[in-house]
Amino acid sequence: MQIYKCIVHYPNDEEIKEVNLTDDQFILPQLENLNIPIGSDCREGVCACCQVKLIKGNVMDHNGEMIDSKKQEMIKACIVYPKSDLEIQLLD
Repeated sequence: MQIYKCIVHYPNDEEIKEVNLTDDQFILPQLENLNIPIGSDCREGVCACCQVKLIKGNVMDHNGEMIDSKKQEMIKACIVYPKSDLEIQLLD
């Protein structure tokens, strides 16, 4: 299990929080366990309620595809694992 730092920007951009995430669990439940306010509904990557902006870093989706911030801006936190230090922006 690898631990990565994640900088979380809140929607109002006035608050920033730094947290640690592990690569063995999807990002959504880890943020919820840390009391980070993030939307969720289906938890299967369908509804996009948990969508966040990937500012910096790499994640791997539930199908094993690597996604980096240069390739894709928006990610669904319920179906991606952190694979590097991250910086994300929560959406309203």
